[in-house]
Parts: sequence; structure tokens; C-alpha cells
Amino acid sequence: MVNTGLLNITKLVYSLILFFLLPLFVFASPSEQINSFDVDIYIPDSGVVRVEENIEYQFPAGERHGIIRKIPYKYKLGRNNYNLRIDVRGVTDFEGNAYKYRVNESNGNLEIKIGDPDKTVTGIKDYRIEYFVKKVLRDFDEYDEFFWNVTGNEWNLPIVKSSAHIYFEADIPSELKMECFTGRFGSTDKNCTFNSSPDSVVYKSDGELNPYQGISIVLGFPKGIVKGPSRLQEWLWFIRDNLIYTVPFFTALILFFIWSKFGRDPYKNMPIAVRYEPPPDLTPAEAGTLYDEKADMIDLTSTVIDLAVRGYLRIEEIETTKYLFLSDRDYKLIKTAQKTTDELMPHEIKIMEALFRSGQSDVLISDLKNNFYANLKSIKNSIYHQLVEKSYFLSNPDRIRATYKAVGMIIIFSALFILPTLIPKLIFALSGFMIVYFSKYMPRKTRKGVTVNHHLLGFREFIDRAEKDRIKMLADEDPAIFDRVLPYALIFGLEEKWAEAFSGMFQEPPDWYSSGRYSHGFSPHIFVNDLGRSISIMNKSFYSSPRNSSGGRSISMGGGFGGGGFSGGGFGGGGGGSW
Repeated sequence: MVNTGLLNITKLVYSLILFFLLPLFVFASPSEQINSFDVDIYIPDSGVVRVEENIEYQFPAGERHGIIRKIPYKYKLGRNNYNLRIDVRGVTDFEGNAYKYRVNESNGNLEIKIGDPDKTVTGIKDYRIEYFVKKVLRDFDEYDEFFWNVTGNEWNLPIVKSSAHIYFEADIPSELKMECFTGRFGSTDKNCTFNSSPDSVVYKSDGELNPYQGISIVLGFPKGIVKGPSRLQEWLWFIRDNLIYTVPFFTALILFFIWSKFGRDPYKNMPIAVRYEPPPDLTPAEAGTLYDEKADMIDLTSTVIDLAVRGYLRIEEIETTKYLFLSDRDYKLIKTAQKTTDELMPHEIKIMEALFRSGQSDVLISDLKNNFYANLKSIKNSIYHQLVEKSYFLSNPDRIRATYKAVGMIIIFSALFILPTLIPKLIFALSGFMIVYFSKYMPRKTRKGVTVNHHLLGFREFIDRAEKDRIKMLADEDPAIFDRVLPYALIFGLEEKWAEAFSGMFQEPPDWYSSGRYSHGFSPHIFVNDLGRSISIMNKSFYSSPRNSSGGRSISMGGGFGGGGFSGGGFGGGGGGSW
């Protein structure tokens, strides 16, 4: 038997539930979505594309002020940046009534915020966004291409229907290539249709696009229909988009400015007059360092020759079976007893001490191998210090070069081991190499240093010309001129010319150099060749030491055809939402 009381109570409960819930179903607000996203695209002869986005937007219940439309403008074309130029001209409804809006750039997107913060909107609203786009047409060998992401793949709401109409300023060409893609970013689905008519090309999605789905279109057309920008304009755009490529250029400009301000010698273009004597207060090592702003090994070995010429030591050539640096000759340096070091310059004292260690009176060049090198830095610093003390340089040239080299090497190291991508690595490494290379031009002479250096250049001119008649006359007045000038000829690399000028004048070798091979005859030319061999071995021995001492979106390089197309590909796209 049915309990009628219980049945009546159950009916009453159901009735009350239906009474209170029915209005919620009847009056529930629709969900947020885009009812239609239709785009009109105009491609004129100039190639500056005009885009009109017609968006019918359905707002949910609640406070909303309008929509935000985000359109990407930063892309990657291969390894290079490729930025569109987008100019927003206005936002209205379909009747032409203007909306308030503002445009910002954020994370590679052009962000158009539409609406009034003091007003709210509900229901269905329509928006027409008009903008112009430059650089959007791609130039391929056989055709030009327009590859455009119509809706974008970043809307987090469905798009019920979408379409794109493309119009040309001229007649629609008959030889068109058309394609379209739908779905999420990267999808190659083709749930879309396209066709052309005498006045337009039309693309449509086959159905609703779910959140984060979009439609991209590709249109290829014959070359010559659109003129496009000039090569100069394309180059200027490329430089503006890829300012990183200008880093070496600006590095060179900055280096030139620094050099002209702090490195260029004052009064450098003074006339050079021939001089028959070296500057009175310059030793060969100091002269060589002032000449090329660097204390080279030849400056040190020329000092050894100069010390021999001045009577502080003698050089004796001896035969050896050691084959020192592939030579069968060794050289003994013999310290003379009649000379003290009281009148020597600091660097000359250091050289003498490095040659004759622990009170030695003679030393073989071969014995200096792997030993003398330890004194090189101290000797060179002494030469630099003397030139600064004499006011020929503002500061130590070697230290200036080392500073620039250190900066360049830090940049090179940072570029190669810290920067993540290849192009910045190469560009900044190139800039670092430029700094390292130009470091040699950065030391600066004083006005006094330039004046003395011009005297030195005039003396070099005398050695270089080495006119035999004048040399003979000077040798008659000063028989020691050959020996005295020889160390300076060495620093200029003119020792052979200097020796040639004395050919036939001397029959005996100088008293500071001895060799058993001169018993059958002597000539200055042969002597200089022998001396050059000894200097070469000195250089190698002196140096010898022990061994343990932005991020943009990528776009296909090949365009939208031939397997390069996909949903979300091409330019344009983006997304948005309400606010």
C-alpha cells in the first residue's frame, strides 16, 4: 500500500527545487566568446597592407570594459630579427562610432586596449580595428607571398566563425597560390576553404575554433604586382631590427674617438729633416722603443751590441757541436775589466747583470737559454719607465696596451662562453678582437716625445740613404762612425744598407768582435751577416724559457608553401580577451 503522505511531500520538494532553479536556466548569461572574426585585407601597389579586423564579441555577465587585442610584431627570420611596422589608425564599432583605446608595446606584441575604464559593457559588442602593416610581404624568387595569421592562437575563448577577404589595388591576378591552416599553434589541419573571384580572395574556417585555435592563410601571387620597399629601406629596417650587428661599427667609432683624443700623437705630421746623429740622450733601446712604442727583443740585443761598441764587453764567435738553434756557432760574451757600470742607464745595468750573473766574467749565449727570459719584464719596464721619466710618453705604453687587451679578451671570453646564441657570440667576439688589435695604437707620445722621434726619423733617413760619398767623408772625420751607428741601424732593420755603404773601406773587424774566419779577409757586409746570425741566436736564447713556465617568434624561411605552413605561422596572429 502506497504511503500517500510521503508521496505528496516528495512532489512538494521537487516543485520547490524547480521553482527556484528554473530562473537560473532561463536567465543564465551566455558564455564569453567571439561570435565572428572577419578580416578585410587590402594589398596596394606600395606593399603597405591595410587590415580591418571586424570582431563581434559576446561578453559574459559581470563588469567588463572592453577587449584587449594583442598582435605580434617581433619575429625571427632565421637567426635575424624581423620586426613588422604596425600603425593603428583607429577603433570603432561597425557603425563607425569611435571607441577609446590606447596602444602599448609589450613582450614583442602590439597591445591595443579598447574601452573606457569608467564604463562597463555587457552582451554583444562589435569592434572594427584598423591598422597598416609594413614588411609583411615576403619576396621569393618565383613569387611574392602574404602569410597571415588571421585570428591568432592565443584567445582563451572560442571563435564561432572566422573569415578573411583579400583585395588588391590592381586586378586580381589569375596565377594565385592559396593555402590555409587551422588548429592550435603548429597544427597542419586544413579545416578551412578558399576561393578567388574577380575582385577578392576569400578564406573561411569550416566551423568553430576552440580556445587557443586559429586560422592562418597563405597567398602567393606573381611578382611585379606589388612594388614593395626599396633596397635601401629594407637595409635600414634590417639595421634597426638588428642593432646588434652595429656593435663592431660603434666599437670602431669609439676606438677612433679614444685614439684621436688620448692615443694620437700631437703634432705628428711635422716635417722630417735628415739628421746625422741620433738624439743625444737616447740609447739604442730607448730609441727603438720610442720609434715603435714597444720594447722589442731587437732593442735589447742592439743594447748588447752598443755595450760592446762602448767597451763594456766583447763578442767572440766560436764553433760548437751543440747546434744551438740549428747553428754550428756559439757566441761568448766577455766582460771587460776596464769599464764600470757607473755611467750606464738602469736598463743597461739590468742587461749586464742578467748576462753576467754571480760575478761571471764571460758567458756563452747557449748558457743563457732558459735563464735570461726571467729578466725580460724587468728590463723592458725599466726602458718604459725611463721614457716616461724623460717626458717622452705620458704613461707606460705597455701598460696602456695591456689594459685595452685585457678589456678585449674579457669581451671575447664573455661572448664565447656566456652569450647563448651564435650571432651575438661572433659579433661581440669581433668587437673584442678589434679592441685587442687597436691596443697597439693607443699609447701616446708627448709633444717632446714627438719632437725627439722626428729627430730619430731624420736619423733613420740618413742611415737608409747611406750615400757612399758622404759616408766616406764622415768616416774620415770619425773612424768609429760605423760601430757607433750600427746599433741604431739594427733597431731600424737597416744594418745591411749601413754595411753596404762601408764596402771596401775597412779591412779589419772591430776590436769588440772576433772570429777565426776573418783571418783570410774581412768585409763589413760579411761581418753584418755574421752579426745578424749572432743577434738571431741571442734573441732566441733571451726569449727561451722552460716549458713549464630578445626573443621573437620564428617564421619559416621558406614561406607558407612547400611544407613550411602551419596554424599560427606567418605574421599577425596573437590573441586577447576582455578586461
